[in-house]
Amino acid sequence: MLKHIFYIFLFNLILISQIFAQEESDSFGSTDVFLEEELLFSEEDLVTTGSRRARKKIEAPGVVSILTQEQIKMSGAKTFYELLEQIPGVDVFIHSNDPSLNQVTIRGLIFGSDAPVNRILTMINGSPIYNTLYYNTDWTYLPLAIEEIQRIEVVKGPGSALYGTNAFLGIINIITLDPEKNKISKVNSGYGDNGEAWLTAFHTTKIKDAHFRFSANGYSHGGFFETDTVTGIKKESLQKAMFSIDGVYDLSRDWKVRLYSGVGYGEGVTTAYDSTPQDDAETLSYFFHLQNNWTLGEKTWVNINSFFNKENTDFSKSAFQTVTNTKGDPSIPKFESLVSEVEVSFAHLFKKRHFLYSSASFRLTEGEGFILPERDISSKVFGFSLLDEIEVNEKFLVQIGGKIEKHSDVDAQISYKTNGVYKATENSVFRFGIGNAFRVPSVGERNFDLKFPIVDNYHQNITGTGSIIGNKNLEAEKITTTEVGYEGKFEKLVVKSDFFRHEVSDLIRYEQTIELDTLSDGSIFGTVQSVAQNSENIDGIGFENEISYQLTNWFSLYANYSVQFLEEFVVTENTSTSGTEKTLTGQRVLFAPKEKANFGFRSNFKGWNMHSWIRYVSQRVDNNEKLNDYAHLNLVIEKLMIRDKVAVSFIGYRLLDLLNDDDVTKVSRKDFADGASLGRDLRINVEVKF
Repeated sequence: MLKHIFYIFLFNLILISQIFAQEESDSFGSTDVFLEEELLFSEEDLVTTGSRRARKKIEAPGVVSILTQEQIKMSGAKTFYELLEQIPGVDVFIHSNDPSLNQVTIRGLIFGSDAPVNRILTMINGSPIYNTLYYNTDWTYLPLAIEEIQRIEVVKGPGSALYGTNAFLGIINIITLDPEKNKISKVNSGYGDNGEAWLTAFHTTKIKDAHFRFSANGYSHGGFFETDTVTGIKKESLQKAMFSIDGVYDLSRDWKVRLYSGVGYGEGVTTAYDSTPQDDAETLSYFFHLQNNWTLGEKTWVNINSFFNKENTDFSKSAFQTVTNTKGDPSIPKFESLVSEVEVSFAHLFKKRHFLYSSASFRLTEGEGFILPERDISSKVFGFSLLDEIEVNEKFLVQIGGKIEKHSDVDAQISYKTNGVYKATENSVFRFGIGNAFRVPSVGERNFDLKFPIVDNYHQNITGTGSIIGNKNLEAEKITTTEVGYEGKFEKLVVKSDFFRHEVSDLIRYEQTIELDTLSDGSIFGTVQSVAQNSENIDGIGFENEISYQLTNWFSLYANYSVQFLEEFVVTENTSTSGTEKTLTGQRVLFAPKEKANFGFRSNFKGWNMHSWIRYVSQRVDNNEKLNDYAHLNLVIEKLMIRDKVAVSFIGYRLLDLLNDDDVTKVSRKDFADGASLGRDLRINVEVKF
């Protein structure tokens, strides 16, 4: 790490000397106004995530992928898992009988069902949102409807230099429709043949000088997954509902306030910790995001952002009421979590060449309930970041930044990033970057003290007990990434290619110990103990490609492809030297998909919109079991009627399995070895605008 810091320091000295040697020239291409994420996007081509300043996407430092509002609509997606599958370098795993194990990851770094932590910072309008237990995102119960999303920005690679501990693998920023700029009201409803049903309604209004959007969303599916004929896994039942208020108020010409708040409720069948399927578990969550933005003159901006997320999960209907801690004390079949943060940021445009950004933040995390029997757990984080975006000349932009965070659980962590953009032509750029990130141990990983019964009637007649134990001595996970890339926009063609290499150390996994005893009646009694440990290191390389071609003004083709090669290294002691020497042994990491691709077309002609694509995923291994590669054909057809106020859509997911000859309704996709498969899914959707 010291070597990287020295090189960056030397590079900065050379860079500064070049700046003062340059004569004044035109701007690199940034906007004249600083915009925070929550106040974007009057222009389709502007991004700020990972930069904190609105720039054209092609000129943004770092690797960014975008889903626009039209792309989101024509994806036909009704869950965030389906939506994120379209982005190269983003991998989605769905566990058919345990939604708590569903995972979203970036660039292949996924660590299996023993560590369901996605290591991605998810934000809504620039404010983080995640649960307390693992510091990750519960995508199943995310508190907003897909229909009210303006766009999604995905920044791949370490983001801790700006956003802190959770931005380990990347950032997903979900930007909702701004009620001040998008004065539309809408009702959206539909039904799927696998028991899915949904209803979304929102209304935008103005009350004096304030603009509001009131949103309500309900989603249900009773049997989205087919019952597995071998394991007997039961169909999943899931219901969720959400109500939110999004308001923007211009208190003065220079002071704007935005409030996003609401409540969400969900319940569904889950299988927890390899036990038998349980009854419904209920989750009730509250969220409150408040953002203040001041413009001081033409070159200075001050922002105060705060958020408050609270989640209550009730397992009293399930077998969790039989869970104890390792001492045998009974647990409380409920879990309450709270995450709150306030961040003050300052930005200033200095001598037209330096965009200086700094922020200070405080975060409080609290947890209480059955996961941590009879204990209240809290964690505090103080952070400070500093960023400088330097326009060396009209062709060269460099971003240099870092962040320091002091956690109550671990030592202070320092992260950095240096990104550069070289503008070869007006619409053609080359990028390079190096940066690191960290993830501190979560509340659960440090404090688990859980013991529970195990009953496995699927494979063998095994009964016994399992336990999950936290570790207060865990160190923070670390990642260092180097990347280079190219992006070009031509008359009808857009191409983008990025190459990366990352080194990950001190990964946190649950080391599992299993003991089995055969009883006199022939049954098997087992004990399984999982203890959180800093264990493996992983090195990886890969690349991502995107290409699109506008054949006519109503028909376009696109394709994206990502591949990653990961190598896992385990630290072992050399017994021949009395344990004083440690060596690294390596093996391929096969659980993450090696390759992923989407390729298809989009068209809009005389009131008909169509999107058809093939999704391909290869080499997925779970529990040493190779799962089938798959290539699915998907189709969305939309008909606009009544002056485009009404849209009726037919949506078909996994219409054909192009690689496997088996019954498509049973084996067309399987992400986990112990899960059932997803089959064909047909839906009809009706949308009415007012």
